[in-house]
Amino acid sequence: MALTAITGAAGAGASFAVGSAAQHRRAGIDPRRRGLAMRTSSESIRPRHAEAGMASPSECLTPLLSVLCDQGHATCDLDLPFDQLARALGRPGEPEEILPRLSSESRPGSLSARYGCHQFPWHSDGAVALQPPRWILLRAVRMHGTSSTELLDPSSEVLAALRRTVLRTTPASGGVRYLPAYVPTGTNRYRLRWDLSKATPSRLEAERLISIARPTAKVEWREGRTLIFDNERILHRRPGVSPTQVRVLERIYVWSDA
Repeated sequence: MALTAITGAAGAGASFAVGSAAQHRRAGIDPRRRGLAMRTSSESIRPRHAEAGMASPSECLTPLLSVLCDQGHATCDLDLPFDQLARALGRPGEPEEILPRLSSESRPGSLSARYGCHQFPWHSDGAVALQPPRWILLRAVRMHGTSSTELLDPSSEVLAALRRTVLRTTPASGGVRYLPAYVPTGTNRYRLRWDLSKATPSRLEAERLISIARPTAKVEWREGRTLIFDNERILHRRPGVSPTQVRVLERIYVWSDA
């Protein structure tokens, strides 16, 4: 079965084959979690025979997870409870709303505190945490005007530089901790850690290459749209926004059972 999904650069549609249970396991998704109830399908991700009214709820979710396994990110306009989608991927945290803030209004130590409404740099979330979230889910709750989130699936050159890089961070509890920027976690799987606001890299090569890297995908937001991406594989950033722009996203972190 094939599907159409908004997943490529600049949100272009593409066709993908449904992945096997083995592919899901390699990506850290428990195949037993795939059968969720959905209220509707959409033009973004939908089995081709859905128009005939033949698509079951699980058939709608399975292609979404297959695209996620294949590309590390998936964007959809499916109408389903956000928390159910998060539970399909692993152990979700609490949902929270995120919106643009001036530096003076932001939580100390956050990217917003350092960059305000200017463009964020490439980063992964929880980069210096002992166990960073595996998946990040974002859904546009309220959106006025044009806005996007940019994604970076690092090139082999960037990955090679990250393999040679160690991050130095100073935890709030004191002392110094050193963390590898790249850790292999399985066959064709790895965990990236990258956030220059919280850690200093041992090598300038990785910092230089990432700073000039162009997005490999760009998600244009509209209300109801959902983005899921692999926080261990994909770096992300928010372009600059106006302080008065209405851009409210709901975010859920999910930790993998794998």
